[in-house]
Amino acid sequence: MSDEKIRILLADDHALVREGIRRVLEEDPEFEVVAEAVDGEEAVALAREHRPDVAVVDISMPRASGFEVTARLQSEAASTHVLILSMHDDVEYVMRAVRAGARGYLLKDEAGPSQLREAVRAVHSGSSFFTSAVAARLAAARANDGGLAVRRAMVPPSHERGCRWRSYWTSVKLHSRQTSELWRG
Repeated sequence: MSDEKIRILLADDHALVREGIRRVLEEDPEFEVVAEAVDGEEAVALAREHRPDVAVVDISMPRASGFEVTARLQSEAASTHVLILSMHDDVEYVMRAVRAGARGYLLKDEAGPSQLREAVRAVHSGSSFFTSAVAARLAAARANDGGLAVRRAMVPPSHERGCRWRSYWTSVKLHSRQTSELWRG
């Protein structure tokens, strides 16, 4: 393990949630929470100021949604990778978050402490991370429409530079056979 800590920004409008996430992450000496935001505008400002490696962002926040924050961080703090931690389990939310630039998506009611830490590590390293329930919904959406909507939505931000689908999905950690299910057919 490197001596450098993974620097994290937390963005959630609920103080108790932020406190819990911070405690979970800081139990591991590999992580350092460098800033906490109570709304989307503050999240963007703090990301510009602190340049965290990873931003753990809620979708439903005042002043700017997690979608808006994610998109803005792509241009205003491009070295910060976004991990969405949300209660929203609808596949449209997941696809919209990924289109905005999120590298991972965890459900608050599904993710435990070790999975949160694993997701932060994955996103920090440049990989993507989805909980099993999210991966299952993506697979189901693909099965329902032949995968067209999922494939369009999941185009990684580097698509314009020629990134290929299969190489992108190879880096996605999906906690089961969901990756192959997304490609089958």
